[in-house]
Amino acid sequence: MIGYFQWGGADFSRTAENVEFRIEGGDAVPVLHATLRCSDGSTRVADINLAERIENINGGFQFSKFLLY
Repeated sequence: MIGYFQWGGADFSRTAENVEFRIEGGDAVPVLHATLRCSDGSTRVADINLAERIENINGGFQFSKFLLY
């Protein structure tokens, strides 16, 4: 889906601007932010909580197809 972050998607950076990674809140949540281009040419601000599917296991990142919480 163009204009949205989507787990399992690819190449968001081809149409993304202002990409920024931040650790947010008291729980130190890793969030990816960007302005993404939609299929009609407009743009929208989007973000995705990386902790939903990515975790650190023994110093290595592991992706899960299932929500972690």
